Amino acid sequence: MTSIAKTDWTGLAATPFRPKRRRLAEAKSALAPWFARAKGEEDAGAIEELVREAWESCASAGLVPLEWLSSDRRWLHIDRALAPPSPDGTLSLKDRGAVRVLDHPPSLEACLAMASDAEGVLAAEELCRFVRDALSAWLPLGFTQNPVLWRVDSHPPESGAGLMDVYSAYRQPLEYQTLGLAGERAFAAALGSRAPSGWPLFIARLARNSAYFDRIVTSGSTAISIDGRDAPMRDAPSPFARAAELFAMGYGVERSVHHQQVRLLAAPVAL
Repeated sequence: MTSIAKTDWTGLAATPFRPKRRRLAEAKSALAPWFARAKGEEDAGAIEELVREAWESCASAGLVPLEWLSSDRRWLHIDRALAPPSPDGTLSLKDRGAVRVLDHPPSLEACLAMASDAEGVLAAEELCRFVRDALSAWLPLGFTQNPVLWRVDSHPPESGAGLMDVYSAYRQPLEYQTLGLAGERAFAAALGSRAPSGWPLFIARLARNSAYFDRIVTSGSTAISIDGRDAPMRDAPSPFARAAELFAMGYGVERSVHHQQVRLLAAPVAL
């Protein structure tokens, strides 16, 4: 049966997406000419070509490995004109045209984010592989072998994204003092003093589901509700444990059910 150690999300929603970025000054210097060239440019095609050239320059300067130019690493580009906000402030990506997958970061700010912390990016990708493997043990994903996919933008969370919704099985309900209270405490501890909106709310919800998962596993239940359906308990790790490590190091992860993607998350960096 699954063994579990309590996953700690305390404070992770208070300051999301702040990795150490040890080479930030060097990356800013290298990309400064590209930011200067992009000023005043309005043509989308010209901007994308500038970004591609800037990304290649990051590899030439040794800020990122050369193989990143031709690897199976991909980046998500979201067209906000086709992605209206939902009533709760999240992003609706139901229009399939709102999302494109690129072979380079989607913006100069995304290039800077990647180039300023290549070692951290690699570590985050390794953690993400653990998350995907753990998810595949609990869910019929079917896309665990897809390329590593990054989302590096300043947009809000996607509506309905998360990792997996967890609760006690219908035929094995747990009382509030055992389950509900643990989820509330984890939610509040993750937020700290931040208002529950945007990415802080997204992370706090992950913390709540993580607490539910931990409590159900340690309760001795033989079944668990995942995404609204009861499933047998499995001898498999928690996908939330490594997700918490990702957010603790300043990156993150989300699962998009609509687009069948597991995405790494980072914030863009302005010059």
